[in-house]
Amino acid sequence: MHKNHPHSRLEVFEKSGHKIFADESEKFFTLLKNFLEESKQAKIFYRAGNRLTLPAPQSEYVLKLTMLRSLPDKDKDKQTLLLYEEAVHNAAVDHSFWNELSFYFEYKNFLMKH
Repeated sequence: MHKNHPHSRLEVFEKSGHKIFADESEKFFTLLKNFLEESKQAKIFYRAGNRLTLPAPQSEYVLKLTMLRSLPDKDKDKQTLLLYEEAVHNAAVDHSFWNELSFYFEYKNFLMKH
């Protein structure tokens, strides 16, 4: 993945499993915040063919969650909670959705602390 994204940064999380944002949240979100701040100033030039094509979302819930990212924060939070309630009510079993949702809430928690 790192080789496919020439402007990426590779970081190793020694004490983490599948959810590095939860297992090592301080390190993860600090690195993410720094990376995003540095990325705002970076001059990045893309060449055709240097990126992977992402697959289609695995479920309706992942698609909805992806679309919520473009909303303003106050609307995003409200709509994300409504989507969570809908998924619980419908007993959604898509692991990708629950992983994405837990990342969102972990990140919101991190931002509130900092």
